[in-house]
Amino acid sequence: MPNIRILTVLASLLALLSGAQASAETLHLGFRSGILMLLDNNLDLGVRRLEPKLIDARVLGAHGSFDPVAFGTLSRQDTTTPLSSRSSVAAGGLRSIESESYYLNAGVTGRTGLGTQYTLEATSAWTADTLSGQEFEYESFTGVSLRQPLLRGYGDSNLIEINLLKKDRQISAEELKRALLDAITLYGEAWWGLMNARGALDVRTESLKLAETLLEASRKRLQAGVISRLELVQAEAAVASRKEDVLISRKAVQSAERSLKSLIAGDPYAMAGTELVPAGDGTLKPSGEGLEASAARALEARPEYLQARAALERNRIQARYAKDLGYPAVDVEARFGYSGLGESFSDSFSGIDSNPQWLVGLAFSYPLGNRTARGSQEAAGVEAMQLKMLLKRIEQDIVFGLDEAIKAIDTDKKRLEAADESVALAEETLAAEERKLQAGRSTTFNVLRIQDDLLQSRLKRLDAVSGYNLTLLRFYREKGTLLEELGINIKDASEVR
Repeated sequence: MPNIRILTVLASLLALLSGAQASAETLHLGFRSGILMLLDNNLDLGVRRLEPKLIDARVLGAHGSFDPVAFGTLSRQDTTTPLSSRSSVAAGGLRSIESESYYLNAGVTGRTGLGTQYTLEATSAWTADTLSGQEFEYESFTGVSLRQPLLRGYGDSNLIEINLLKKDRQISAEELKRALLDAITLYGEAWWGLMNARGALDVRTESLKLAETLLEASRKRLQAGVISRLELVQAEAAVASRKEDVLISRKAVQSAERSLKSLIAGDPYAMAGTELVPAGDGTLKPSGEGLEASAARALEARPEYLQARAALERNRIQARYAKDLGYPAVDVEARFGYSGLGESFSDSFSGIDSNPQWLVGLAFSYPLGNRTARGSQEAAGVEAMQLKMLLKRIEQDIVFGLDEAIKAIDTDKKRLEAADESVALAEETLAAEERKLQAGRSTTFNVLRIQDDLLQSRLKRLDAVSGYNLTLLRFYREKGTLLEELGINIKDASEVR
């Protein structure tokens, strides 16, 4: 009776699961179709795609430091200046002098990529006071001033922020490519994981059908008095056990579906009720390249290596800037313009070209000890050594990873061939044992045992198929050419969705 109750519960669960499966929408997902969904919908990739755009905005902002700046000033000043007794006598008895002044200044100032600071300006000041009978007198100036560093601050040192951001942009682009490779690798593992889980479900379902067929035959043979009650119980136990295995396999399929959906889903609510069925062939072609050729190609394609190389180039930019800080500041200063004087605003500018002014000078400064520059240079040197070691370490990892992957491809290919042979032999053995059972020269126990052997052979073959394909996938990931092998354009894949 307990066995019958267990069978009833298991049958009910199977019916419920079968009904849920029948009502769910089915999506037959090809390997490359799923990759397109991944590229369109994966949120982690969406975040990564925005990073280069963010750095582009920062580069634009850094260029803004060289934008000319327009300026202007307009002010008024009223003053009352008391006079001493002696000054009062000289001023005809005035006790104080009242003045009214206006100042107007306008121009453009800025800095160039060579470090040149420039200012073009025009100024005008007009003043009236008690002594002039409150009649305004106008003074004006128009000219240009320049300051050009000759040592520290000359040339590319003024572009350090822009140059560093450009390297950050390159590093970010490689980081995006790395994220794409990792995401597609995860997708491949999830796709083949679901393929394996569904294959295992099919195999276990087929094994259950074999056990049910044997159970039905055993009941008839028991009625005919050919076998004992024990053999029937063995067949019943096998059916119950395999039903449980089918339920466990269904759960594994659901878990594998969830992993795949989390990578490719656009609308999680719509995808939640969809049954995913891997379709078609996701097998990549073996490259046939040896270790040296594969490693040479990987050093040109692996984003981790290119990131480290860009970081080393970034360090060299910082080192050049640190070297620049070690120079003394020697700047040439120059100023040239014209001044004018008149009784009106326009009058003060009318003869301005007759009154030139000019100035040329040299400014010098140097911090004693200059520990800031020395510390920056030492830090850049140490960081360069670290980055060179990291670059070498990444190269080692690439070589060892490729060597392992190439050997794994050969091993998994042989494993797949052995699994195919094992399945064929297990099927042949089961057929022979079933004929013996029909002839009365075998037992139910022996047939069930050989059915289990066939089940394990088929499950191992499924593992061998997925294992071989995942090894190929990881080989191309190690090589850095997975996108190319799948026909994915890196520029298109990097575009913001």
